[in-house]
Amino acid sequence: MPDYVHGIRHAAFHPHGMESGNISPDGRMIVDSGLFNADLLKAEYGRKAGKLFDGSRLRDRLDSILAHEYEEQRHGMSHEQALKAAPKTALPISDRARRICRAMERGWKR
Repeated sequence: MPDYVHGIRHAAFHPHGMESGNISPDGRMIVDSGLFNADLLKAEYGRKAGKLFDGSRLRDRLDSILAHEYEEQRHGMSHEQALKAAPKTALPISDRARRICRAMERGWKR
């Protein structure tokens, strides 16, 4: 996915983004620097999800982001459906990533 504003023609990781992940219009998953933000989940998903994300390995954080974005794509770009599906995704993600996804689902401020 390009980021023309920052002079990036092709990238799967976007260093200037702040959301952690997204889906491109043509269905590609994009990961951004939110992956490194320890406070990322606290505001929208509560303290428990934020603390779990903060204390997790980078791999577990990445797995949880990819699971959420994958399920969001599968469920017609529905954030709510992705929150429900991500903890049970068929993707080979870690148990810790599943716990992060579950905490996101439970803590989401609707």
